[in-house]
Amino acid sequence: MTTSRLTLGVSAALFSALLSIDPSVRAGDAGASAIAAAPAPAEPAAAEAAITPVEGAVPADVTLEITAEGGRSQRVVVHRPGYLVALLHGSARSAGKDWAALRVQVAEPSTKHHAAKVGVAIDRLVWESTRLGTFVTERGLVSLTHDGAELTGTLALAAPPEPAGTTTTAHSTCVAHHDGAGGFTALCRLDHAARRVAAANVTGLRVIEGAVVAADKRLDPLVRLDLPLAPGSGEARVVGFTVGRVGHALRVEASWAPGEAPALFFAETERVQPQAP
Repeated sequence: MTTSRLTLGVSAALFSALLSIDPSVRAGDAGASAIAAAPAPAEPAAAEAAITPVEGAVPADVTLEITAEGGRSQRVVVHRPGYLVALLHGSARSAGKDWAALRVQVAEPSTKHHAAKVGVAIDRLVWESTRLGTFVTERGLVSLTHDGAELTGTLALAAPPEPAGTTTTAHSTCVAHHDGAGGFTALCRLDHAARRVAAANVTGLRVIEGAVVAADKRLDPLVRLDLPLAPGSGEARVVGFTVGRVGHALRVEASWAPGEAPALFFAETERVQPQAP
């Protein structure tokens, strides 16, 4: 079962005069473990700005689909069966099992200077894919071009994400990486016995923003938690699940406190579920 790809409700920054991004198409206490990270930049940066393509072929099972939705709205989808797929652009995040999608709005050029040039990339998205049952994550770029009538895209491979640490709790193993813009992504694999798995954003406006569960009956549940840079503040996500009659909550928090190195914190709590007499 995969969490719903409903509205993520993330406000997307505009990184070109011709394109805007709308992610609305997706969707006993254990001691806390901390992972130190490199100092954050003074200002947030778009993940796609810090990621460059590398030599090498994009895996054959990664495919791109762009569909016009009416007007100047277009839907960009990256597919990879058997993987947890994510798309990133600025503050927008979209992820899901087998595919991820973002909606783009190509604005009407207001001046000749802003007119799209045929074959020239007007913006880029970042794609990531993690094979279900593993933590192996690949990353690449989607370069978008527009000739005034049609939006097209090209896939490219990028260097793998930079690791940000690993931690283990009573019923999970989490591997984190840097998102390329001062934030973090945590991938958590739960015990195979975990049931009723759900993830939530407890600091954002939408509870499903940056919190996605992908499960396969043959494999351990895999959760992707995106925690974008929040200078001077923090981001938090929680994963709830049951093992037998015991309910568990896995908390993942990222902190960018002034004067301190950015850090990730993981903690798992549990409580016996009430039983009918």
